[in-house]
Amino acid sequence: MDTGQNSTVCAPLLPDNPADSRARTFPPGTLVAPLSPINPPRGAAPAAPQSPRRPDAMTLGRFALLKRLGAGSFGEVWKAYDALLERFVAVKVAHLPVTNLLAAPMLSEARLAARLRHPNIVRIHEIDVCNKRVYIVSDLIDGTTLDDWRQTAPPAIPAIVAMTEKLARALDHAHEHGIIHRDLKPGNVMIGRDGEPYLVDFGLALSPSRNGAAGAGSQIVGTPHYMSPEQARGDSQTVDRRADLYSLRVILFELLTGRTPFHGTTRELIHSLQTASPPGLRGFNPAVSRDLEQVCLKCLQRAPQDRYATALELADDLARAAAGHPVRARRISPIARHTRALRRHKTLCITLLLLVGATVLSGAALRHKQLTQTRLEIHEAHSAVLGNAVWTLRITHRAQSSRYRDAVAEAERLRNRPFLAPNQCYDLACVYALACRSARQDAELDEPSRRKLLDDWRSTALALLQQARSRGYFESPDCRVHVRRDPQLEHLRDLPEFANFLGSL
Repeated sequence: MDTGQNSTVCAPLLPDNPADSRARTFPPGTLVAPLSPINPPRGAAPAAPQSPRRPDAMTLGRFALLKRLGAGSFGEVWKAYDALLERFVAVKVAHLPVTNLLAAPMLSEARLAARLRHPNIVRIHEIDVCNKRVYIVSDLIDGTTLDDWRQTAPPAIPAIVAMTEKLARALDHAHEHGIIHRDLKPGNVMIGRDGEPYLVDFGLALSPSRNGAAGAGSQIVGTPHYMSPEQARGDSQTVDRRADLYSLRVILFELLTGRTPFHGTTRELIHSLQTASPPGLRGFNPAVSRDLEQVCLKCLQRAPQDRYATALELADDLARAAAGHPVRARRISPIARHTRALRRHKTLCITLLLLVGATVLSGAALRHKQLTQTRLEIHEAHSAVLGNAVWTLRITHRAQSSRYRDAVAEAERLRNRPFLAPNQCYDLACVYALACRSARQDAELDEPSRRKLLDDWRSTALALLQQARSRGYFESPDCRVHVRRDPQLEHLRDLPEFANFLGSL
């Protein structure tokens, strides 16, 4: 029996209960963007009126519950008004009463989501108990779900890829904090009025501290159309960050083609996830580039080790595909495809090894890898001269790692050229700002050396921003908005000079 494309399964292996959540206004546990009148986020709704409370409005502590937005297995989500701080928020109220907050199931979700600070992940404000009901207060997004966004105004391929890249970077932030979402689907992604995507609902999220309990028995957790093959097997002990990458790629597949890779009842879906190969994108949408199709197929591989290792690698490849540059997702040849099929049959695999020879296969694979790496290195070297997106990704990645001094040295060589394009000036300023953040975390530096580096690099970053401004970089309204929100410049925000610079734009 089909459970519905967006319904979440959390039951013993092969459940067969009908449930279709498309009728819900929001998915279970949707926690939706802060609308504080002091610093409203992207996609924020208009400022709250002075007295929005109606005489018949229900109250929960200091919150007036104004409108029920949706309901799920854990509780109901309400649009509410915070009378103390005078702002609209989202309040998720548990179905079942509790006498002890520490025993509430929703406490795990709040603890997980409260660790995350990312512009594309909704933020938790507080959790409390009122009248024996646990509730979570979070940001309220003025927008719509990803499903409604796609159906209302079908987006173009570049917009879809850009949105998926932002979600991948948000996922990488969660994964770096040890959190696996496990229930990514269009209903758990909100699109604000500014077009920014927001990741919501960590009700089924898994952290290392919960992994042991989750692996105690075989259990299918997730939404059948979007879960990974290892989730479909109920093998929760092996579920890691690569399961989220599979689900994110199913979302991209659906946005580009209007359908999910597999269809059928819950049993048929679970069987297909474990046995069938995913279809290609171009068969449903010829406008999709071959590189983008290969990125998608790499994420949809049944074996987790055949997918991207991290969400950051996926986001970088999406950026390359959008810019028309070579991607790291190597195209799977017919020989490799047959080899993977033969792995499931040991006798045939041994026969193949005897016929072909391990030496020939190893040599060919090594040669192909060397050629691919050489082409990428040549392309990235050329990108460093042109100052395009691939170069920016490489040098900023160095600036955020232990190799931040190498990034500064490369930036110094470029800065001493007779002429820099306006965008190069801005990119180099970001490198110095990121290097400041890395230097603050470098335990090998003594305080006098650290202060000297921070002062020098901050001054250089501000000088490069002024240089970019003098060359017309901030004439674009988009550039002026971006510099105010760019997380790469976070280390400069406490400087009065930087505040004066923003005020002069």
